[in-house]
Amino acid sequence: MWALELATPTEGLAETLTLGIPNKIARELYAFWVAQRMLERGWLTQVPAHDTNVLRVEPPLVVEDGEIDGFAAALDATLEENDGFAAMLAGATGRLLARALGQDDS
Repeated sequence: MWALELATPTEGLAETLTLGIPNKIARELYAFWVAQRMLERGWLTQVPAHDTNVLRVEPPLVVEDGEIDGFAAALDATLEENDGFAAMLAGATGRLLARALGQDDS
């Protein structure tokens, strides 16, 4: 099993100025959002119930190099498109609005 701990989006002065709100939201939602986006790319990951800022990966016992490379590429693309709190929030909000309006294609 692999576990990836996702960092908080703000630190230092930015955390103080935002009252830590982005960190609190991200701590509860970011890993779930990454897991959802990875599932849409064909990779099953989980978020443990006891630590919601961790992404759990359980690869099979026998795995090919290409599969590891594919997973790493999908994870890199997912984290890159959701880089920062604003990007994650915009993506999630857009998805929720599309579903509410019945326009979701996924």
